[in-house]
Amino acid sequence: MIAADDSGQRARTAVILAGGEGMRLRDFTRATLGIECPKQFCPLLVDGRTLLETTISRITPSFQPGRIITVLSQPHECFYSPLFSDASPEDIVVQPQNRGTGAAIVYALLRVARMSPDASIAIFPCDHYVRDERKFMSYVSLAFDAVAARPELVVLLGIKPTAPDTGYGWIEPASRVEADDVPLYRIRRFWEKPSIDLAQRLFVSDSLWNSFVMVGQVSALMELVMRTIPHVYEPFLQVADTFGTGRERGVMEKVYRRLDATDFSADVLAKAPEHLAVLRAADVKWSDLGTRERVTEVLADLRQAAASYGSLGQAK
Repeated sequence: MIAADDSGQRARTAVILAGGEGMRLRDFTRATLGIECPKQFCPLLVDGRTLLETTISRITPSFQPGRIITVLSQPHECFYSPLFSDASPEDIVVQPQNRGTGAAIVYALLRVARMSPDASIAIFPCDHYVRDERKFMSYVSLAFDAVAARPELVVLLGIKPTAPDTGYGWIEPASRVEADDVPLYRIRRFWEKPSIDLAQRLFVSDSLWNSFVMVGQVSALMELVMRTIPHVYEPFLQVADTFGTGRERGVMEKVYRRLDATDFSADVLAKAPEHLAVLRAADVKWSDLGTRERVTEVLADLRQAAASYGSLGQAK
């Protein structure tokens, strides 16, 4: 449960986005589990945990108890209810249906703002693979430091690429931003799934993969959505007084029936790069598990890591 922040300090809060349909991997998950299941609820990797459980495990050491909110969609209840059977109602945001990452983030943002208006928020997709989780989360901590120094900015984690991949979104950085020695850069522009020629140019020009992990203070994120998707923000704002009451579910069903799907990356971030910055995350093994090929590559990487660990153990 998120407690009201009476200390005046901006408590760090995490929001996990787990309400998507996972359509690109649906055939793969059907073959893996024999049922229709969004990928975040699938144990796709080798340890038997779902991608959502892996994400929760990765970020939990970096946040105080009660400071992690997971955004879900009610049609997926049969998949997530076992995991959240003991969760406080304040720890989950259940959308009546999936309306894209724009609605999911706005709903969670206003829920956090109601109880902790001075919070700083980190937003995490739930379908990523990260080899060195501690190093990855150290970059998230740096991003929190950066927004404390530059509260007007929303900071994205940009992953140093290992190849000119055409399936990822890319961030083209611009000039350095002064933010307490954090390696922070302005954003020149975003490139979504570029051609191979453009991907090659971005690769050699030190552009970055867009992880869609972002950190910002509530006020900065509010400003961002008000500027870019007011038609999404305002319906939520008008009913925010029902949050945490018995009327919330019925009211939100009406709100969601009127909403069009919005993509936070395309409809918000790409339209307001002047309010953003990117933090370079180097030496991090990372993948967006959006395709069968990426899952296969990650499984091979995990097997190689396990074999190396086994060899070291035998050598000892």
